[in-house]
Amino acid sequence: VDGDLVLRNVPVPVDVNRAGPLTESEIRNPRLQAWKSRIARFPGAAVWRTVIQSVVPWEPFPEYRDANSREWRLMRALMLRLRSVAGNRPIVVAPTFYSNYVRFRMARNYWTRFASLRDIAGMYPVDLLPHFVSGSIEEGIACFQDPYDMHFSAFGHLVLADAIQAEFTRLRLLPVAV
Repeated sequence: VDGDLVLRNVPVPVDVNRAGPLTESEIRNPRLQAWKSRIARFPGAAVWRTVIQSVVPWEPFPEYRDANSREWRLMRALMLRLRSVAGNRPIVVAPTFYSNYVRFRMARNYWTRFASLRDIAGMYPVDLLPHFVSGSIEEGIACFQDPYDMHFSAFGHLVLADAIQAEFTRLRLLPVAV
């Protein structure tokens, strides 16, 4: 509200009734999903996607293009609030991503926004993507539960743990192992 976060619905009301029907954006379009799935199975579809995205990286999160977007202003306000309640403890922000960032050339506007949090004392944004693309594409893809689930696989969690340890050590948030 007027550029500030305003806490509402605390405590959460016991009787919560949803007002009105679902909006278009709340409904997943099964036809569109089926169409995209069929196109992805065409022979050579992955090659064409790679070629196209090498020229024009796909931006799955357009709200991160603009530092003044409502979405980013909200995220930054949340980060500032977290920073203020953390006292003198460091805040590490490590945005995750899904397998397409390993597979294809994707726009990284999300990282540009999160990297800007370095300007806040005690806030440490960490770029995890380089840790996942340091090996082969196959190794990078093995970090996810593709094609059915975009979450990290057991191997991906190991890569994530190594990345966090390396980044915490680099930032001197962990003691150096002897």
